[in-house]
Amino acid sequence: MQAIVGGEQRILGVDFSSAPGKNKAITVAVANLQPAKSQPERAAALLVQRVTLLRSLDAFAALVAQAGPWLMGIDAPFSQPLPLVAALGWDRTPATAPAAHGPCQHESASTSDNSATQRPCDAWRTAALHAAALQPPAFKAELQRFCDGQPPGHKHLKRRCDALAGAVSPISSVRTPVAQMYHRLVPILEQAGVCVAPFMCSGDGDTTGMLPAHAAMMSDLHEPTAMSEATEAALSSVTAGATASNPNIQQLDHSRIVVEVYPSLVARRLVALHLQGHEQAATSSAGLPQALPTPAATSHSSSTRKRARHEQAPAQPAPASLPRHAPAYKSNSKDSASSAATRQRLVQAAKEHCSSLYGFELQLGDVEEQCVADSKGDVLDAVFAAMQAGWACMQGPGAHYGAPVEVQAEGWIYDPWMAVAYAQSNALQGQSL
Repeated sequence: MQAIVGGEQRILGVDFSSAPGKNKAITVAVANLQPAKSQPERAAALLVQRVTLLRSLDAFAALVAQAGPWLMGIDAPFSQPLPLVAALGWDRTPATAPAAHGPCQHESASTSDNSATQRPCDAWRTAALHAAALQPPAFKAELQRFCDGQPPGHKHLKRRCDALAGAVSPISSVRTPVAQMYHRLVPILEQAGVCVAPFMCSGDGDTTGMLPAHAAMMSDLHEPTAMSEATEAALSSVTAGATASNPNIQQLDHSRIVVEVYPSLVARRLVALHLQGHEQAATSSAGLPQALPTPAATSHSSSTRKRARHEQAPAQPAPASLPRHAPAYKSNSKDSASSAATRQRLVQAAKEHCSSLYGFELQLGDVEEQCVADSKGDVLDAVFAAMQAGWACMQGPGAHYGAPVEVQAEGWIYDPWMAVAYAQSNALQGQSL
C-alpha cells in the first residue's frame, strides 16, 4: 500500500444532493489524514474535525473552487455507461464546446473530435459537456430515449463498478434521482478544473496529460503541507453561502482531486464483519454489536442514494461476500429508536474496525454525536465518504488512487473492497470461458 508521506492531508467526504435546500443539504465532513508519529510514511488516523451543510449548488461549487491540496470523496456518479455515451453521441466533441482547461492527451488538438483517439480525461469532459448543455427535461428525455432502445431487463445499464458494488445504474431516476445527481455534479467538476479520478490519473508517477505548471502538484499532495489560515477560513465561509475566487480555476489542478465513493458500501462491510464472524469482531468483546440489524430484516431508506439491485441483474459476476443491503439507519420522517440505535452501533463499529478495513484509525470527536443525532443519516454518510476518500489518498497517484487501470475510461467507486470484487469477478469470468 502506498501511503501518504509527511504531514497531514486534507480530506473531504461529501453526501451529495442534486437539489440542496432547507430540507436536504449537501453534507460535507471535513477531516485531516494524519501520519503516524513513529512511522510518518503511514497514516495513523483520520481526524474528522467538523461537518458543513451546504444549502445550494453554488455553495458546493465554491467549495470545489477552494485551493488545494485536498482530496474529496463524493457520493454521486461521475460517469455514465460507455454504451450510453456512444449511443447518444456524447463521445463526440460538441461544436460549441468551450476551451479545454489544458492539454490532456498525447495527440494534437485536431484529434480531439475522434473518440477512438481520445484519452479518458478528454472523453470524460466531452460527455460532461454534452450533459451540461441539456436542460433537465431534455437530459431526462435523452436517457429515456436510450432506455427505450434497450431490451427488457436491460433498460438501465450499469457501469462495471456499479455491478460490483451492488449499485443502482447512474441512468436511473427511480426512487433516488441518481441520474440527476450526475447531471448536476459533472458540470461543476468540469468548470472547476479539478482532477477527476480515474479519468485524469496517469499513474506510475507519469505526468503526461497534465499542464507542465501543475505536474509537480501531484507529488506535492503527498509532501508535508499545512492548511493555510486563508484556506481554512475559506472552507468555513462556504456555510454562509460565500463564493471563492480561484485564480487557477481555468487550469487542470492536480492538487484538487475528486473520487467517486459509495458510503453504503462502508456500512455493508461493517455488517459483513458481524455476519461472517470476522476474527477481529469475534475475538473482541467490543466487536460489532450483536444487536446490529441484519440486511435481510431491513430495507433501504428512500432518502439515500440507494444503489441496490434494480430491474437488471449485474452485468458482471459479483462476489457474494457482502450483504446486499445496509442496515436501516435512516428515517425520512420521525426518527425511530431502532434507526438511532443502528447509527450508534455503526459509528462504534466504524471506530473499532476502520484501521483493519481502511488502514487508519477513525477519530470523530464532537462529530460522533452528530452522526447519531442526524436521523437522515447524511452526517454518517459524509463520514463514511471521508473514510473511503482517505483510503484513496493513501494509495496515491501512482496507483490511480486505488482504481484498476482497465476502468479508467468508464469510472470507478473507490473502496478497498472494490479491488477484491474486481479480482473475484475477473476470476469468475476466466472460469466461465
